[in-house]
Amino acid sequence: MTSKLAPPPLPGAWMPDDYGLRSWAYDLSAESRTPGDMPSEAGRLYLVGVPLRTVGTVSKLAVHVMGYDKPKSTVTAAYLGIYDRDLKRVAQTASVISSLPETHNIGGQLATFNLTAPVQLAAGSYYVAILIKGTGTTVPYLAATNWAGNGTTSGARPTDTRGVYRWLQTSSTTLTTLPTTLALADMTDGQTCYWAGIG
Repeated sequence: MTSKLAPPPLPGAWMPDDYGLRSWAYDLSAESRTPGDMPSEAGRLYLVGVPLRTVGTVSKLAVHVMGYDKPKSTVTAAYLGIYDRDLKRVAQTASVISSLPETHNIGGQLATFNLTAPVQLAAGSYYVAILIKGTGTTVPYLAATNWAGNGTTSGARPTDTRGVYRWLQTSSTTLTTLPTTLALADMTDGQTCYWAGIG
């Protein structure tokens, strides 16, 4: 029985491992059609679907900070984590408030954050969770893509073959840490899919 291998990348194509990552939500350069957005509604958790093609040890997560005036920051909580397809938390970072990079340059900056402990993940689809609590505009702008829809709701949210959505967000806006488990019934629609990577 022969195994099916993924086709090699096109010449010149940028892949996650070019940035020291194992996987990402989408090609940051090719797909981010908006300059950035603030995932900072007080206590709302944003989930970004990321396919992991091969089994391996994961030790870090990444976002892309488009802009952040850190000296004026009002961020009071900031965590990243990984949830499996059943919305159970399998890994997380410690607070990353002090590690968020001040960013003023055009194009932004890739920011990576270590997990509290490396985790062995099977091949499959996972969610990278982003929780940044702050007020006003003195919080990080993160790279994102804006999917088809109107000003308040997105278009369709198709799942992959494992039942994982491309993006989700909690209806709750009172979270200050990453819950151990989440429920699909507690999610609400949105129009922004943040970029995230697994490394």
